[in-house]
Amino acid sequence: MRCRYREKRIEAGNYVQIDIYPVFKKPGARKKKWRPTSEVQQKLNEKNSRERIVQLANANFTPQDIRLDLTFREDELPKDAEDAQRIIRNFFRRQKYYRIAAGLPDLKYICVYELSPTGRAHFHLIQSGGVDIRVLSDLWGRGIIRAAPLEFNENGIAELVDYITKDTGKNERRVSTSRNLKRPTEKTQDGRLSQRAVKELAQLTDCASEFERLYPGYRFASALSFWNDYNKHEYLTVRMYKPPERRRRTTDRRIQEQ
Repeated sequence: MRCRYREKRIEAGNYVQIDIYPVFKKPGARKKKWRPTSEVQQKLNEKNSRERIVQLANANFTPQDIRLDLTFREDELPKDAEDAQRIIRNFFRRQKYYRIAAGLPDLKYICVYELSPTGRAHFHLIQSGGVDIRVLSDLWGRGIIRAAPLEFNENGIAELVDYITKDTGKNERRVSTSRNLKRPTEKTQDGRLSQRAVKELAQLTDCASEFERLYPGYRFASALSFWNDYNKHEYLTVRMYKPPERRRRTTDRRIQEQ
């Protein structure tokens, strides 16, 4: 069956993910769609959900922003998930008022609510920085808080997002985001890579230089290949990043009078 390969580029700040996959076309007939099992579909949904959150995080936050963990004292535990959402909304509202008074930019956040089987609730936040931790502690007022600057690597803050959103099968989790987050941009291109080229890329043990040639301006971070036994074609997911700009050194040139 004839196919062409599609490249879908998802750009999020200084980071880009390229999904390379086949698009099929059979003249005169419709291709029967493969439907994954419920277990496979659930894993795919979880994977896609985490990737969307990673892309949102990379598109909106910088090392000047923070991760924030919020816990509850015993006498401040929420009654249920709805009560917990009410509490965190009020916390965000107090932060917004403080930021307006301090002349700071609008608050941006990605919030993960986590509830253990024993009823212990807490929040993981990725949010705007610029506020002293003591102020944040006063604004929270329900337990211990922990704050740290965001640490980026070649995959942005993908490791942090994976950690706070990973489903272990034990704890209940809910994810919410502020409405003012910038959305990653998506671009698609068909036919630039042939089936042979994709197959060769998937088999390379050292593919960094080849991907950097294909996508100039970016540095290689990671690549994952997948062989689909159902349609007998390769799938690739490539992550890349823009290197930080080097600052040019300036010299003090003095004009000497003769």
